[in-house]
Amino acid sequence: MSVRNVAALALLILSIPPVLGGWAGGWTPFLDSLGVGLPLAVGASLLAALLGRGWPRLAALGVLAAGAIPVAQAAWPGRLPEDSADVALVQHNLRFDSGITDLARLERADVATLQEVLVPEALSLPAGWMLHHCPFTRVGGQVVATPHPILETGCAEGIAWVRAALPSGEATIVSLHLHWPWPSRQASQVNALLPVLRALPRPVLLGGDFNQTRWSASLRRIAEATGTRALPALRPSYHVAILPLRIDHVLIPEDWIGTNRIDGYHGSDHAAIRAAAAPA
Repeated sequence: MSVRNVAALALLILSIPPVLGGWAGGWTPFLDSLGVGLPLAVGASLLAALLGRGWPRLAALGVLAAGAIPVAQAAWPGRLPEDSADVALVQHNLRFDSGITDLARLERADVATLQEVLVPEALSLPAGWMLHHCPFTRVGGQVVATPHPILETGCAEGIAWVRAALPSGEATIVSLHLHWPWPSRQASQVNALLPVLRALPRPVLLGGDFNQTRWSASLRRIAEATGTRALPALRPSYHVAILPLRIDHVLIPEDWIGTNRIDGYHGSDHAAIRAAAAPA
């Protein structure tokens, strides 16, 4: 076997587990964790296809196609201009030790979903805004903030939610923070949250730090439980060492249209996400 084919097979072997995780993460939490590396696997399988000859190239092309589909779905652009949205939402993990308190940038939004808030009373919100805070871990809890009337509130492990009277009608807004995936306890946390999420009144808008990718089983299960879908999410919102990841997401009702964009870090290690959504 030629050196090129040996190199192609090595790259192919490295590519297969993340691709399998991207498609079959629901089988086990272990596979769901492997799926985090899917974009890297797409790059490795592309290189394998370029290097390989004969059947190694064909195998690499198959793995490349399988990996590229969920990545392409994650990157597919939204269809709604921000200035025509019914609801403007800002999602941001503030990082518990960042010292971020000034949130005047929320002024043009309808709702904000925030994580890692240790002292909610220290937040400087725009005039007229109210918040609901739920404690979580030592790094702080979740907050939903809005200038619109709050009708109902609730907490569960890793979520804060409110029912608010938005200009476009009543909606449930959820701020979510998941533990890291396997070997941490994300899967068991999601299992515990699903009954709570299924019981929330519709429609639901959800922003959160998922500590997982858009193609993960954790995100899919939460979307199914809330009747939502994730907005396009490929541009990184967080870095683990040198590995760029998109782990912060906004979910909107399945029959709505929307778009979102990275909106700077503002002193946190997570990027803020500014989203716009409206019924289709």
